[in-house]
Order: sequence, then structure tokens, then C-alpha cells
Amino acid sequence: MTQVYQRSQRRMFDSGSMAVYADTETSLPIIDIHKEMKKSGSIVKASNGQMVVQVEAPGMSPIPLDFEQVLPFFSVPYHISPDPKDYIIVPVIAIPSDLPNRNRVAFPLRELMKPSAETGQLAYESWRRKPTFREHQNSDITKAHGMIADTSMRQLSGWADGKVWKLMMLATFDRSKYSDYVDEIASGKVNAYSMGAWVSGYECSVCNGPVGTCSHIAVEDTRAGLTEAIGSLAFKNCIGLTGFELSSVQSPAWITAISDFVTPL
Repeated sequence: MTQVYQRSQRRMFDSGSMAVYADTETSLPIIDIHKEMKKSGSIVKASNGQMVVQVEAPGMSPIPLDFEQVLPFFSVPYHISPDPKDYIIVPVIAIPSDLPNRNRVAFPLRELMKPSAETGQLAYESWRRKPTFREHQNSDITKAHGMIADTSMRQLSGWADGKVWKLMMLATFDRSKYSDYVDEIASGKVNAYSMGAWVSGYECSVCNGPVGTCSHIAVEDTRAGLTEAIGSLAFKNCIGLTGFELSSVQSPAWITAISDFVTPL
């Protein structure tokens, strides 16, 4: 399975896709599946027997998960536990739409919501069921720390007239495989995350042309700044998104990628 995944990576890269990493905005309180399923807590079973997760955030309704049903299948290629009770869930605000990070890269809402006829899903859904890692050590999927149980888009209300949305991910980490490291996540010692995606290219935020064909910004530009000619912020809009992982990281590039909201064990 690892060889298939690596061939897929090379195929996508050879076809012109590039790997892009972006730190998350923040994470929400961590959920310990084993503890929560033993009490009337954040994880319950609905009348149809499906696992439902209640995220501690304003305006967030319970999220139904098929994690319990699909985990035994994905546990084989990822070499992770098939038992959901071995996991913690970290609700992560992966990226805000349309806002450039300090690497001068943004992810437009139109691209996050773009449908793929090949996969039968929207771009933001492409992270669903992909592996989680530590520090983007993703060359071997058998070293996965868990998987992304689900993704969703949530409108950022009361800001920018509702034009900015946030990509939410429910990231899971397997305590039975990397117990010491997962304990660091659960305790808050490790509290930052970064997602990985393939992109087919970049468009200039000023003229909407392909980056590299205009004078506003170059592909190698990584620091946000105003273009002297027109006084507009020039940055790179990613196009052709396909998610492939989410990692816990020790030192994020954005200070907002650090979260103090951790439920003690």
C-alpha cells in the first residue's frame, strides 16, 4: 500500500502539482474517545447507532461520524489501531478561506468548494480519511499517527460580511501507536497543527493571472507586502486543491496556530 501511495504522489507531482503546507489557525478542546464514551460526554451514540461528536464551540451542532465504521479498513494501510477507543480527536480550524498566511499563500473559498468529477467530492472533502502525521513526516503512510475523521466548512460569522469561511478538520491520533507523543498533544505541550495539500498552480491576487506571468508577485515570493504600483496586497491564490495530510507540529509559523484550549486528562 505504501508503494501505491508513493507512486500516486509522484504521478501528481509529475503532472504539475506542487505540495503546499499551511499552519492552522487554532484547535478546539481535545476529545478523548475512550473517556467520553464511558460517560454522557462529547461522544454519544445516536438512535441509529452512529457515533456523534459534540464540539465545544459556539454554533457547532453535533457532528455524525462514520469513523467507527471505516477505521478498521484504513487501519490496515496506515498501520494504526482499528479500535476507536485508542484515539483522541482534535477539532482543528485548518485554514480560513481567502486570507493569505505569512508565506503569502491563500486558499480561496471557490477552490475549497470546487467539485471534482474524478473523486465525486468537493475539494475541502479531499482531506477526509487522509492520514495524520508528526511534523509532516509523511513519506511513509505506515508511520501515520491517525487519520482525519471528517472535514466541514463553517462560515466565519460577524467578520468580512460572512465572506470568509473556515475549514474544520476532526483529526485523530492513535495513543496505542505513539502513546508518549499523543500524551503531549492531550496535555497541551504540543498544540499546533499544519495541513498539507497538492495544488496545480497559483493565481495572482491582484490581476488573477498565473503567478510568474505578471509583475505583482513571483512564485518564490514568501513574504506578504504591498505592491508599490497600486498599493494592493499581492499574494498567491492556490488553485486545484487536493488535501493529503494534517500534522501536529511543535513550532508553527503563525502565532495563531497555537491553542490554549485543551481538556486535561
